[in-house]
This record gives sequence, C-alpha cells and structure tokens, in this order.
Amino acid sequence: MDDDLAFAKLAATFLEREDPDLGVIHEPNGEAALETLDDETVSIDCVVSDYQMPEMDGMELLEAVRERSPTLPFILFTGRGSEEVAGRAISSGVTDYLQKEHGTDQYAVLANRIGNVVEQTRAEKKKWQLLTAIETAREGISLLDQEGRFTYVNSSYADAYGYDREELLGEHWEVLYPEDRLDRVYERLLPMIPDEGDVRERTVMERADGSEILVDHALSYTPDGTMVCNINTLSAERDRRGLLADVFDALDDLLFFFDEEGNLEFWNERVETVTGYTAAELSKRTPQDFVREADRDEVNRYLEATRENGTARVEVQLRREDGETIPYEFISKPVVNDGGDVIGRIGLGRDISERKRYERRFERQNERLEHFAQVLSHDLRNPVAIARGHFDLYRKRGNETHYETAMTAIDRMDSQITDILELAQTGDLIHASDYETTELETVSEHAWAMIRSEDATLEVAGTGEVEADASRLQQLLENLFRNAIEHGGSAVSVCVGLLPDEPGLYVEDDGPGIPPDQRDAVFDAGHSTKDGGTGFGLATVKQLVEAHDWEIRITTGTLGGARFEISGVEFAAED
Repeated sequence: MDDDLAFAKLAATFLEREDPDLGVIHEPNGEAALETLDDETVSIDCVVSDYQMPEMDGMELLEAVRERSPTLPFILFTGRGSEEVAGRAISSGVTDYLQKEHGTDQYAVLANRIGNVVEQTRAEKKKWQLLTAIETAREGISLLDQEGRFTYVNSSYADAYGYDREELLGEHWEVLYPEDRLDRVYERLLPMIPDEGDVRERTVMERADGSEILVDHALSYTPDGTMVCNINTLSAERDRRGLLADVFDALDDLLFFFDEEGNLEFWNERVETVTGYTAAELSKRTPQDFVREADRDEVNRYLEATRENGTARVEVQLRREDGETIPYEFISKPVVNDGGDVIGRIGLGRDISERKRYERRFERQNERLEHFAQVLSHDLRNPVAIARGHFDLYRKRGNETHYETAMTAIDRMDSQITDILELAQTGDLIHASDYETTELETVSEHAWAMIRSEDATLEVAGTGEVEADASRLQQLLENLFRNAIEHGGSAVSVCVGLLPDEPGLYVEDDGPGIPPDQRDAVFDAGHSTKDGGTGFGLATVKQLVEAHDWEIRITTGTLGGARFEISGVEFAAED
C-alpha cells in the first residue's frame, strides 16, 4: 500500500519478477487496503505499507490490520528512516521494517523478507494446529530430553498414569516403571530405537498410586535427540481410526490406513475433504480407486516396494470424486502386529500442485532461454558480419552506400534483441489480479495508433468489454497489426471483430495469407516467412494468448488474407 500509485505499481512488477510465486495487489490508501483485506474472495498472506501518507499512515493501518488479524505479517516499507520510526513500528507489532532505497536491488531484499515472514507465520500456524491436535488427542503423547526427563506431556498421557501434568514435567521416565522392569528397558528396549527407528511394545507400567497398568507404547527419536513416546492404555476402548485422526485431522496432509488386502480402513478428515467422497463411499476402497487409470501400474509398484523395502514414495495424480485430478506425493510403510506379521500399510499424502507448477514454469523458462541462446548465436552472426564488412569498406573507400548498409544491419540487430527481450518477459508478468474490463474497440484503436503506416486501414467490426491485462492485450494487437503490414504491404486492410460461435475475437487482413502447412510454425520463436523479419512477433502473440489462458488458431479470413482467431476470452456481462 502506497499513496504514490506509480511507485506501488513499479514495486509490484519488480516483486513478481524477483519471485514468480508472489501475486501482488497494490492499493493507493489505507481504506482501499482494508477493503481488500475484508474481501472474502481474496486471501492475503502479507501486507507491505509505506509509512508517511495522508489520512491514514502506516502505523494507523497496522493498528486496523491487527484488529482484523493479529498474526498477519505486516512489513513497513518506508522512505522515512529513523530510530524513532523503527522503534515505534516494532513496539506497535510490525513484523518487519525496511527502508526504501534507490535502485532495483531493494526489491530483491523486500521479496526475500516477504517470503521469510510468510513462511515463519505458516510454520507457527501449523505448529499450533499440531499442538492443538496433540492436546486434544485421546492417545497419550510425551516428549523427553536427552537425559530422559519429561519436557512435555499431553492431558491423556498424564491422566493415564494418574498424575497432573505439572507433576511429570522434569521427572525422569523411570518414575513410570516398576523397579523390577527397569533393567529390561535399559538393556533391550532403548538400544533397539537407533537401529530400528522406532520401537512398539506392550508392557506393564506403574501409576502414581502404585497400581500397575498394561500399556501399548511406541518410542522414537527426533533428529535433535528428543524422545517421542505414544501410549494407549489397553483398558480403554480404542478405535484405530480415532487414535490417529484426533492428532492429524487438523493437518493439511492426508493420513490413511489400508489393510493387507488393500481395503481402506481408516483415514483423517482431510481425505474426505480432498477426494470429495463421503465416509460411506471411502469405506473398503483400494488405493487404485483414488488415482487416474494411467497411474495404477505405478501404484502397484509403489505397494510392492512398501512390502519389499519397508517404506515407499510415489508421485501420482489423485483422482477426486468429481473426476478432477491433483498431483500428490504419497509415502507409506507397513504396520506389523506383535507377532511380526504385516497387517496393513499406513500412509501420508501431500499436495504438490505448487511444486509441480514451479517445476513446469522452471522447465519452460530453461527451454526458452536455451532457444534464445541458439537464435541469438545464429541470427545475429550474419548482421554482425555484414556491419563489420561494410564499415571496413566505408573506412577504406568513403562510399556512403556501405555506411547505410552497415547501419541497416545494426538496426536489424537492435530489432532482434528488442523482440527477444520482450518475448523472454512476456507472460511472466500477467496475473488475474491485473485483469480489468477493457473495451475492444478502444484498445484496438490505441494499438493501431502505435503502428506507423499511413495507407493501411483498420475496421472494428464488432466490440465488447474484454476481461484482460489491458497493456498486454494492446501489445498482442500491435504485434498482429504489425505482422499484417509486414506481409500485406503498407496499404493493407485490417479488421477486428468478435467470433460468431464462441467467446473470442479475431484479427484478419487482405494480405497474402498463411499457407496451412506453415500455420503452426509461424508461432515458433525465430521463424519468419519474410526476409528481414525477426520471427518473434507472432511468438510473442502466442505467449500473450497462453498467459491469459486463451487459445489461438490461424485460418483464411473473409478478406482473403490471414485470420487469427483467439478463443476462451472472457467478456464482461452486459447490463
């Protein structure tokens, strides 16, 4: 939030360049910022605000934000830097404080600060979710330090042994064992944990009043040496599903247990939420029922690996009840009974949609950069050689023709470099939050005004209000208009209109058209059907179309030339 709208827009652009995962909404004043925070359709992870502004300054906005969300990260990004401002900000509960600097390096620092505070807030939220789940679990849970003393016990754990929680904290675990059983714990039980990872055993233990109880308990170590102990007293009626669901229902991950025949026996609530199935529909389903058909062989290999190796991991498309698929990673391990027999598999599923989107974006960027390098090394070599040769002839002979030829080659290189840089950035800066309602006729006329051709004509045969990034839509139309003039001549006629049978628009001309066997290739970066063309104009058009989630195709127009049809365009509803 910044009262200088130009600065806010610039900051938003650079932040999204620094971190493609950031989606930035900029607002001009505190009132608008609070309206955005109150909008239930928008999920805000962090607020970045200037300090010195009219009507509502950064501190006043912070106070209003804290009333709505006490833990929402708030970064003060201010041009007014002083110890007084910093001290006031910190005492008022600001998450972070950063002074504005000159240049663009500050946005990398700001993007990093945003990522850090959001990640910390999410981690704290997840920790409290887990802690709340543990506190309310029917299963007894405790943590012990490296000396074997209790650092945490939940209510169920303390109640099972007849203690108040405060009585157990700081006590050694030996207090819970009859004296004649301590040697067995030291000699057999504890040495097994480092080798096997965790140990499950049924044993007799001692309550605070001296009575003995039979307990099923599991012991394991965390990486920092903390011992985790889970217990179930055998005197209580325990439901398998309830034991784990109480702890894990608050988490975002899927938790489930399949019996040895592959039937689903219990699961946490997240399974029902994600898959869309009811409890009755989930009962007795097999792992293959939850993935698309193409992934079922992979699931079979995953289950076999669990049997052979003890643990297994797989990435598949989770298939919901409505047919939608979501990329998920699953990890499972077998569960054995007291006799060592495998009785089923317990597993954890994690949504990896964001990771997959990042991987695909990273792959596309790498492919694009590799292609740019190839195009630059190939297409710039000839103009460089031409310019060098003709400058040498001009130096020796003084003939102006050689000078003009050399300058033409340099202009050609400049055009190629500009188009390549534009193509490299196109698409990465488009977000749904940048969309606005734009009149097709108006944006077409603005685009036409940027094209220098006195004899060419533009007709807008149909118009409507398009939902799009207005500046990028204008850039798209400019490239199509420029392509029509380059191939159809300076007196070409161009028409813009609406598709008759589906939401979309078209741009057509009366030029020579594009042969069917070349229509796919013209969108490839570096491909040109005209001598002297850079081959990047239509490649940029395609990227802009795809960045809006539209589709483009080429046909023969009613004027006899090329017709570019763009479908999937969303238009504003008419009043």
